Amino acid sequence: MKNNFSVHPIKKLNFHPPYIREIQKQDTIVKSGLKELDKFIGGFKSGEINFIDGDNKLASNISNQICVNTYRTYRKNVIYIDGGMSFDPYKIAKYARKMEIDQRAILGHIYISRAFTLFQLTTLLKDKLEQKIIECSPKTLIIEKFLTLYLDSNISSNEANILMKNNLRKIKELTKKYELVTIISNHDMGKLRKNVNIILYENTDQIVTIKQIGKVINFNFVKKNKRIAISILERGQLHLNDFEMTI
Repeated sequence: MKNNFSVHPIKKLNFHPPYIREIQKQDTIVKSGLKELDKFIGGFKSGEINFIDGDNKLASNISNQICVNTYRTYRKNVIYIDGGMSFDPYKIAKYARKMEIDQRAILGHIYISRAFTLFQLTTLLKDKLEQKIIECSPKTLIIEKFLTLYLDSNISSNEANILMKNNLRKIKELTKKYELVTIISNHDMGKLRKNVNIILYENTDQIVTIKQIGKVINFNFVKKNKRIAISILERGQLHLNDFEMTI
């Protein structure tokens, strides 16, 4: 885990023909770490913004697993912007051990930055993020508890919505420009301001909501208008129940 950014050695230039580079770009994905989910969506693709919303343990662990899988697959860095004091290196290390990967190596490839207010987050995204991307060449960008900071009672709903639109547009610009796998998370389902759903729908590529009811976990793929339900059979074992259109 790194709080300060350092300049890495210059990499060897890639002289593959343009058509080969294009194929490689299309195949760049990072797995969520949940086998059944990855079978359905094929992993998270570079150049796309994925919004994940869920108030359960499974949803909160996906960001940790993506950190590990980014390193495991590409040996690349992750920029992790923590908007809710949720970053937990111990959980990442635990998953790394489960995957039999050096936990210190993974933590050494995570660049962490924290925002405690909406204005800190806005400044970070507008003025600092691109330079950090240039310096550490990440494969993945994670923004944890993105919406939490927009619920500040001292900020009007209108101002919060404007800032959210602008921030998402900036994230989208950088995601496309640097071909990042971008994950934006929220862990407070049902606590969104008016019009937030519309803003998210217009400025993200994929929206996944995760809700657990008893031993069934429901995944709703909002923009695809589809959902899947997974049963928890035993500890750590999941089973795909059904695949149907949402109502």
